[in-house]
Amino acid sequence: MANRFLALTLVLIGSAVVMRVAWKTHTGIAAVCVGDCNGDGEVTVDELITGVNIALGSANLSACAVFDANGDGEVTIDEILSAVNSALNGCSGHLGAVGDPCASDGICADGTCFNSLPGGYCTRVDCATNGCPDGSVCFNTSGSGSACYKSCTSASQCRSGEGYICDADNTCYLPANPTPTPAPNSGRVGDPCTRDADCAGSTCFTDLPGGYCSRLQCATLGCPDGSTCFDLTAGGSACYKTCTLPSQCRVAEGYTCDADNSCYTASGPTPTPKPNLKPVGDPCQLDTDCRDAWCFMDLPGGYCTRLDCARLDCPSGSVCFDLADGDSACYKTCASAADCRAAEGYICDTDNTCYVP
Repeated sequence: MANRFLALTLVLIGSAVVMRVAWKTHTGIAAVCVGDCNGDGEVTVDELITGVNIALGSANLSACAVFDANGDGEVTIDEILSAVNSALNGCSGHLGAVGDPCASDGICADGTCFNSLPGGYCTRVDCATNGCPDGSVCFNTSGSGSACYKSCTSASQCRSGEGYICDADNTCYLPANPTPTPAPNSGRVGDPCTRDADCAGSTCFTDLPGGYCSRLQCATLGCPDGSTCFDLTAGGSACYKTCTLPSQCRVAEGYTCDADNSCYTASGPTPTPKPNLKPVGDPCQLDTDCRDAWCFMDLPGGYCTRLDCARLDCPSGSVCFDLADGDSACYKTCASAADCRAAEGYICDTDNTCYVP
């Protein structure tokens, strides 16, 4: 079996060598890519050979942990084939979420890889100020900072093949390591508060009923998942919780889901959306360019979207689609090609959304 596995893989590697000149590359931050050992956004022949050696047992998984796509501690023929496909067609996919394996900061969605943990561990640092993405929680670190760790309810949701467990705090972590201490200021945008220290974004609007956690300067810093950036009447900008129904807001305290799909007081003036933050389908270079804080940088010219729309719904003028990685995202609706960025290769497809053919 091993010999046949090796023979098949060598044939595929040979194909990759022949087509080396046709490999696609991506600008900007590299995407998570099975077999991309050094995190440079492409898979080379040397990296494919490393994967084969791990699969055959002649090299340790630590030589290139990103070959183990499902975190079971092994490299299979399917994972080798995935790496060969990336070598032939270019790396694609989403940036690593909190808890995903990594080889460098560049392949993590939130820009930090804890290389000292087995296989690397994508995270977001300074979450006491910046908050954590959905599916993760903020903890203090031993170096007096803070970082996000993946939430879990069972060991199967963690990379058990690399030694991770679902610990007593319901986070994916190592049993031999001391559990980090939960950060005290973990209130999400829209949560009640009495002081700035109660909030992950370090801002509490105490003049709103029950207090309202937010993040200031979102025109520059962007907003956490599940919130949108608005201008303030006194100048500056702040994040407000997104919603589709009043029940998603603190109704008992006088909040409603307003015309901008944000949780705000029914009697108060609605904040003004940031004009320089772009709606779904607009071009972008960074997540902070977009009204919903996410930019698909691997699409031509970038593409503003909102993630997790299966839960959060989509803004007006866009529709929600499932992604191959199990997440969901909003795409701009259209009636004709004139509604899309035709000069950059976008068409109005059969789903009446602006996308690349």
